[in-house]
Amino acid sequence: MLALLPEEPETFVFQCLFGAACGLAALVMRLPLEAVLGRSFPFILIFPALTLSAVRAGPIGGLITAAIFGFFVLTLHGAGLSLPSVTVSMLLFVISASVVIVIAHGLRTTVSSLRTQEITMKDSDARLRLLVMELQHRVNNSLALTGALVNLTARHCTDLPQFRDRFQARLHALARAQALLTHTGWEPVDLHQLAMEALSPFLDDISPAIMIHPGADFVAPVHAAVTLSLVLTELATNAVKHGALSCADGRVMLGWTVDATASTVHLAWRERGGPAVTPTGHRGFGTELFSVVSRDTLTIERHFEPDGVVCDIWLRPGG
Repeated sequence: MLALLPEEPETFVFQCLFGAACGLAALVMRLPLEAVLGRSFPFILIFPALTLSAVRAGPIGGLITAAIFGFFVLTLHGAGLSLPSVTVSMLLFVISASVVIVIAHGLRTTVSSLRTQEITMKDSDARLRLLVMELQHRVNNSLALTGALVNLTARHCTDLPQFRDRFQARLHALARAQALLTHTGWEPVDLHQLAMEALSPFLDDISPAIMIHPGADFVAPVHAAVTLSLVLTELATNAVKHGALSCADGRVMLGWTVDATASTVHLAWRERGGPAVTPTGHRGFGTELFSVVSRDTLTIERHFEPDGVVCDIWLRPGG
C-alpha cells in the first residue's frame, strides 16, 4: 500500500478520474458477488476500493468513489426500504467512508513527512561529509604551512630563545589570518580588511607609519588569504628591523589596483625615508618565504631600491 503513495502531488483531474475508476470498478466486481451473496452485502467491496482511492488519489478521489457507490446503493437498494432504514444505512456509510478517508489522508501526510525528512537527512549527511572533507583539507594546509614556518624560522635562528620569539610572532600572524577567515565563514576576504588585519600590530592611528591606500574593491580567495597575510606581516617585520620603519621618518605605502576584468590584483609595497637598503645576497626568512608562496598562490617580486624596498605582489582569484 505504501508503494502506491505518490511522491509528487497529483492533479485535480487525476484525482477525479482515479476516484471514479475505483468506484466503477467496485460496482462492476460487485455484480457477480451479488449472485452468490445476495443483495444483503452492498458494502463488501466499497471499502477496499475506497481505501485504494483515498490513499492513491487523496481525499478528493475517496469522496468521488464514495459518492458513486453511495448513489448506486441508494438507487438500487433504497427503493424497497423505509425512509428510516435508508437514512440509517446512508448515515453509517457516510461515517464509515469518512473514517477511511481521514485515515488514508493521515497515512499520506505521514509518509510525505517521512520522505521529506529522509531527503533532508540525506542532504544533511552529504553536506556534513563535504564539510569534513573541506575541514580536513584546510587543517592539512594549515599544518603544512606551520611546518614550513618552523623549518624556515629554524634555518635562520642561532639559538632556541631566538627561534621561540620569531616563530611565536609568525604563528600569531598565521592565527590572525585564520581568525579572519573563521569570522567570514571561510569565504573570500575583502582585501582591505585582510591588509588591515595583517598589519594591525604595526599601525598607529596618531602618526601612521604605514599608509594603506585601498584600490578598487577586491576579495582575496580563501586559498591565498593566509599566505598573503603572512607576506604582508613579514614585509612589515623586515621594515621594522632593517627598512623604513626602523627610523622615525620612515614611511610605508601599500596600495593596489585591479585590472579591468577583475582577474588580477596588483599590490604595491613601497618603503620611503628609511636607511639605504642594499641586497646582501643572503637568503633570509623573508626571501625563502616569498619563494615558497610564489610557487603556490602569489607572484612576488622584491627590489632593493635606493629609496627603500619595493615589493610587487600579483594575485589571481583563480590562482
